[in-house]
Amino acid sequence: MSRARRIRKQQKEGTKPTARSLPRETPVPRAGWLLGAAFLLPNLGALGCRFVLDDLPLIVENEKLHSLANIVAICRSGYWPDRRGLEYRPVTQAIWAALWSAGGGHPFLFHLFGLLLGLAVVLLAYRFLVQLQAPPRTAFTAALLFALFPIHTEATTSVVGSAELLAAAFGLGSLLLYAGGRRIAALALFALAVFSKESAAAFAALPLALPALRPAGIVPPASRLPDSGRQPQQAAERRRVAGPNRASGTPAVQRGDHPGSPLHRDLATAAVAAAIIGAALLVHRGVSRTGFVPPIDNPMALLDPARRVLSALWVQCLYIFKTVLPIWLSADYSYQQIPLVMSLDDGRAWAGLGLVAAAGLAAWRYRQLRPAVLAYAILFSATANVLFPIGTMMGERLAYAPGIGLALLLAMPLASVRQWKAVLIAVALLYGGRTVVRNLDWRNPEVFYTRLIDTSPASAKSHYFYGILLSSRGDDNGAVATYDRAIAIFPAYSEAYHNRGNALARLGRREEAAESYAACLRFDPGHMGAAANLATLRAGLPLSPPRKRL
Repeated sequence: MSRARRIRKQQKEGTKPTARSLPRETPVPRAGWLLGAAFLLPNLGALGCRFVLDDLPLIVENEKLHSLANIVAICRSGYWPDRRGLEYRPVTQAIWAALWSAGGGHPFLFHLFGLLLGLAVVLLAYRFLVQLQAPPRTAFTAALLFALFPIHTEATTSVVGSAELLAAAFGLGSLLLYAGGRRIAALALFALAVFSKESAAAFAALPLALPALRPAGIVPPASRLPDSGRQPQQAAERRRVAGPNRASGTPAVQRGDHPGSPLHRDLATAAVAAAIIGAALLVHRGVSRTGFVPPIDNPMALLDPARRVLSALWVQCLYIFKTVLPIWLSADYSYQQIPLVMSLDDGRAWAGLGLVAAAGLAAWRYRQLRPAVLAYAILFSATANVLFPIGTMMGERLAYAPGIGLALLLAMPLASVRQWKAVLIAVALLYGGRTVVRNLDWRNPEVFYTRLIDTSPASAKSHYFYGILLSSRGDDNGAVATYDRAIAIFPAYSEAYHNRGNALARLGRREEAAESYAACLRFDPGHMGAAANLATLRAGLPLSPPRKRL
């Protein structure tokens, strides 16, 4: 008998349907296989992609990662070879070194690893949602959305995006182990997560906000273990072990007022997690030279806290919009692709504040929405530029782990629709098709940088990289014009002046090249390449700088 017919029959008989009389929602059959297919099929194109953008300085040109013999040097140095101080991710870099040694530096092995790791994260996210006590259909729908979000392509297809995947995999694994009472193993995975990407420290706050992630106590409360139907000896033993506190009548183990209680173990676990985060910060500080954030990467770092928060909240609106409606995705949101929000006179300021108000109201008024809202907010707290500025204004890869919370929020209405399977198939086709197309943008430098100039036309860095692409083709005149556009957007762009000087020198325009090198040194006095080339020109010697390859 169907659920609707059972309810109608009870109404005719004058009985009120109860939760016990209604059929319980069963798990989705073959959920793991369906989720795996939903993730892998649209993303298989990643296997044919090459190294682009940040993959080049962080992996291809970073010689210390080309041998596992340099593992000690990896642990002693920062993440960026030329910008020590912004990040410290030795686990991620050690894995890259292993992949480079195993595959001879071929990108296929890196992308294969990214796909397998992304699949693991999708399955762990599903287990995480089940642990949050989401109904089976809702948990499956949320995991499916998480697997299909096209905005996640930057994390799963970009090689350097594997830092996000590692942090999410280790972080989710640590939460699941902790919920199962395996605290030591959970702390070990949490340490791996933090040293894969520092923002993974946010996973430690989830059990504090979401009770479903906390391990169960040793002895359940007496109210859950009625004595009726039990043997007298068993009831007496239960009362002896979980005997009430004299003052309050609360079972002693439930109150946690002795050293072996769950409360004390939770406090000890929290203390060790805090120590891991503190150790990561100390080591980071030890290997860092400076924490300076280049304004071209994140101009919000130059703002006062109020304006920075207003800009950061508007960026959150963009994250959510691009996750739900992934029409226009890009790998670059640096200066000046997203104009800053400088006052409350800007409508974007009120959009960001309205988003915070709506999220707060939803979490307060509707208990079923609270886990989704809190998961999104907590997992984005370290990279949202709200608490402190980070190394980028916006990056689609940063929406990866927080996407679990947003997927859960979107899944609740979708899973309640009567024709929910048809709706999911339609969503899967739309998101999956967009993911396939987005993966094509990363297949080689020619396509990637041409696409970058289309998706981020107001970004100085997009024009800079496109200039390098033109120069690598032998089009130095086109490269100079493109560098000029980058400099027009960001007049203090020292590296653009340097590469512009190189292109001018190859064209034989020596005086203009010298002026471009001098401008580079004005904004970056320590630039050795520009200084050497300028000295060569002033000495009257021939100069034909090599072309930079992408």
